[in-house]
Amino acid sequence: MTWTSAALAAGLSLLAGTAAAQPLRMEFLGVLNGQPAMTEIDATPPAIGALVQESPFSPAVFGPNAPDVPILLAGGRYIAWINWGHSGADVRTFSLFDRRTRTAYGPLGATAATFMVADPIRPRLFVNGLIHPSLPAGPITMFDASDGSVRSVFPSSPPQGDTVAGFAYAGAADELIVPMQQGLTIATARIVRVATGAVVRQIPWPAEATSWDALEVSADARRVYVKLPARYDCTSGTCVPVPAPVLALDGQTGAELARSTPFDVPGGRLVAGSGRAMVVDETAGRLLVYTNTGRLVVLDAMTLAIVADVAVTTPGSLFWVFAGLGPVAAITVGSASDGSCQLDAWDATYLARVPPAGPCPSGIPVLARVPLSPGDVVAQVTGARVDLSWTTPGDTAGFEVVVGFAPGAPLVTIPAGTGAAATFRDVPAGVYYVSVRGLNENGPGFTSAEVRVEVR
Repeated sequence: MTWTSAALAAGLSLLAGTAAAQPLRMEFLGVLNGQPAMTEIDATPPAIGALVQESPFSPAVFGPNAPDVPILLAGGRYIAWINWGHSGADVRTFSLFDRRTRTAYGPLGATAATFMVADPIRPRLFVNGLIHPSLPAGPITMFDASDGSVRSVFPSSPPQGDTVAGFAYAGAADELIVPMQQGLTIATARIVRVATGAVVRQIPWPAEATSWDALEVSADARRVYVKLPARYDCTSGTCVPVPAPVLALDGQTGAELARSTPFDVPGGRLVAGSGRAMVVDETAGRLLVYTNTGRLVVLDAMTLAIVADVAVTTPGSLFWVFAGLGPVAAITVGSASDGSCQLDAWDATYLARVPPAGPCPSGIPVLARVPLSPGDVVAQVTGARVDLSWTTPGDTAGFEVVVGFAPGAPLVTIPAGTGAAATFRDVPAGVYYVSVRGLNENGPGFTSAEVRVEVR
């Protein structure tokens, strides 16, 4: 791979050409002319709503009833959703849609549960209670979309007779955080290493968090976020909802690190049936919380101070919260009093609403995205040779290395193949500032943190 002084000096125009804002796409899983389809619209502010393409697929992929809210796998390459059974209580299946090939697969597996968590880096699903002929009905099992395999990642008979009270997944650490319930009490959470299925540690659970509205974890598993439900004060004879905070817990010890100002009243609970009520935005260092009062509350992920509190046009409407997506941070979809469709989106400051330019389609939206930032960039210098390595963020068709002579001043991008490493030979002596970003069909992704490289 070429890394020369001449290429760096001439690279400014090249980088300027690739750094332009890339269009965003939104997929709507719905019905087109009576047939299931994935409809793709333009989600780039301010032109939200323009139709891009439609991909019909077999009605069998949908299952007997409408699908539950989809989730993203492998950085957004795949969309997965649960197909509800006829009665809502019988066995259900799940299906996948591959954005890159525009192909739907399913129904797959069989589950009596309705709770799925996606691996944001790898094409894997974690499901509570997945039933498969080769496995017992364990609390948590994993489906791998790359090869169709399924295996238990948490035992079918948890220790001490506890039951799984929910779980969240930390992608970079490859760990599940699993609060365990005995009766009405949650005393501990077990941290499970997915690769081995072993419980690597336990953390105490806050006494006030006997239940919660939302559970999230940072990618490195160092911070666990719990949104407590509003409690009720009945001392006056009339029960009045009292707002409750979000807690940040240390993922290693369970110690409380921070708590937000209480919010989410009236109504008592977050909306939980139409999407993820709480999402960590690793790129912006924010925690996004959508409440049933029709508000998007944005917290600083470290201090839990409220950064923004934005009202939606249609309180109680369906909602979808996204993170690390460039210009668009969150989407809500609802109906106005006249029955017309309304779509609201917020830009990355989480402060301004972006009005749609056209009508929003019916269905369940999932926002397409460029790759998130690669992590753990390491440079090894041996003479005039530079070896770079990094961790992939998922959904990448390739990578490129961004090089400059000063911090924050990139000059040129260099293709780096499809793997998570690259080697450069005959690099001229000098000090360079290097970062890495992924590429996919939506364009260049978010750039990693810079590393300083000195070649003598």
